[in-house]
Amino acid sequence: MKKNLFALLLLVGVVFSSCSKDTPAVTDARDKFVGTWSGTINVYDMGTLVGTTTTAYTVTKDASSSDRILFNDNGAVNSAIVNGSSYSTSYTQG
Repeated sequence: MKKNLFALLLLVGVVFSSCSKDTPAVTDARDKFVGTWSGTINVYDMGTLVGTTTTAYTVTKDASSSDRILFNDNGAVNSAIVNGSSYSTSYTQG
């Protein structure tokens, strides 16, 4: 009887000590885009390919916005808004 009680108390102690409240991980959707990237840029004018160039650029988080990333291409900085696993940007010709 004493062995059964000890085994039961040991089992209860193990069960309760192994349980803990899980804290959900806070993730920033922008993290998957941050880093140094390289690739080819195709430039189109009214649907016609007018140029191709190879470039490397750095993507960082915009400290002033929780959903914006910054593209730095040799000093030229552009921004985009992240929505889940994609981003969108709009460039205006001045």
